[in-house]
Amino acid sequence: MARQRPLCHSVLQCGCHVGVDVADCDLETLAASDVKKLEADCFWCFSKLLDGIQDNYTFAQPGIQKRVNSLKELVSRIDSE
Repeated sequence: MARQRPLCHSVLQCGCHVGVDVADCDLETLAASDVKKLEADCFWCFSKLLDGIQDNYTFAQPGIQKRVNSLKELVSRIDSE
């Protein structure tokens, strides 16, 4: 099974040079400005993730209902052919 990595490691990997293993990176050694940038990037990524799944976990689950209705519509179109 693949080892789970913190989100900050994934964000750090985007900005690192090829061959650098961010798992070995000590966040304590980063400059304060880099830590703030990392925090902002992680927050942005997490916000985008939540935007995409939020409707699945709110009252009445409108996101799931929308997907089920789309699937129902697709199946009915295929069955009518």
